[in-house]
Amino acid sequence: IESYWTYELCHGKYVKQYHEERDGKKVSLQEYYLGRWDMFMYANLKKELDKQKQNGKLFTPPIKKLDGMSLPYLQLNFTDGTVCDLNGKPRETHVLYVCYLHGKNEIYSIKEISTCIYEVIVLTVLLCQHPQYRPQETGENDINCLPLEGSPKKPLALFQMEADSLKQRHLKSFGDGKNEKLFSVYSIQEYKDKHGRKQVRVELLPLDEEDIEYETVDGTAPQTGETRPGDAAAAASQTTGTAVNSPPPSTIPIPLKEFISGRDCLRGGAGWWKFKFCFGLSVEQYHTEIGPDGNVHKTEILLGVFNKEAHIDWIKRNPHKRPKPLDSRTYLSHYYGGGSFCEKTGKLRETEVKLKCNRKGSVSLYLAEPHVCQYELGVESPLVCDFLDKVDEYGLLIDAEMTEPKKP
Repeated sequence: IESYWTYELCHGKYVKQYHEERDGKKVSLQEYYLGRWDMFMYANLKKELDKQKQNGKLFTPPIKKLDGMSLPYLQLNFTDGTVCDLNGKPRETHVLYVCYLHGKNEIYSIKEISTCIYEVIVLTVLLCQHPQYRPQETGENDINCLPLEGSPKKPLALFQMEADSLKQRHLKSFGDGKNEKLFSVYSIQEYKDKHGRKQVRVELLPLDEEDIEYETVDGTAPQTGETRPGDAAAAASQTTGTAVNSPPPSTIPIPLKEFISGRDCLRGGAGWWKFKFCFGLSVEQYHTEIGPDGNVHKTEILLGVFNKEAHIDWIKRNPHKRPKPLDSRTYLSHYYGGGSFCEKTGKLRETEVKLKCNRKGSVSLYLAEPHVCQYELGVESPLVCDFLDKVDEYGLLIDAEMTEPKKP
């Protein structure tokens, strides 16, 4: 489901997340129980359902919408998991079993719906044996459209939409790949053929290079005349977040100096928790929601701030974190310490940021917690490739032209 954590659901027993690391013959295992279930809980659930049946109350399974389909589900609440250090309560998980004819009892999704409370959706064919849990059938009615007397066979708005679409397609696709010519739509005319059917005639004119105006990503004209068709697309990068919960994609490229100066931050996370990384400044985890009062409430946890002296001291204490020789160097490790206080360890949170060179043009992020309140943030980006060879023995930038004063 995600790159770092592995999830295990044992029906009627427990839900667990764990991460296993191997260093030669040494195996390090980190695990959290997200909830437990036992026969006593099963007996209570059965007793409650039997009571409803005796009272003549008709049981109707709740409905969950998945991929546009309304599906009934059976919910079991696994409780008494590992204590959460954020709220001091045991973790719990709502396991939703959904009938799916092609299901193989696999986990469809898992997400954190509130602090240390999770929701797991399981697709299973076994539930389909019960008539109340089968997918709801939606009736289909034929719709026959007939034009009113004197009206055209095709609505004018639809005709205009098709004409606009045709115009856009021709604008994009009519080009000569050898000389990079572009064409503009000069005119669109409609007429009727001999059978009375409406036709469209499109007239195209070639565009000269000097007639074309380009815009940069921020909407301003380029400073030089070097920009050519396709440059923006080639420079675009896609940002995706995979973390303790994973980020939304973005195709807007981040200038290198803006990234290094900390003015442009990377964001990730797609579940309950999101996170933000500002190079040379901080790593932050946060959650925003609209409260009962209608106002936006934000919960923030500082996972670490960058301090040059603290980073150098960390490298000296962990020499294996130093940059590898240039011919085998693919990543850098930076230390961000002095984060928010962690009640479970009695120490401040800290994060190791791994900056990895990725020449594929995309940016990917993940945030993991290998040890309690000790985090690992992975950043894979083409930006890292540009300064991977411009660092000192501690992995710090030595090229003054690449750095700018950071915001306070």
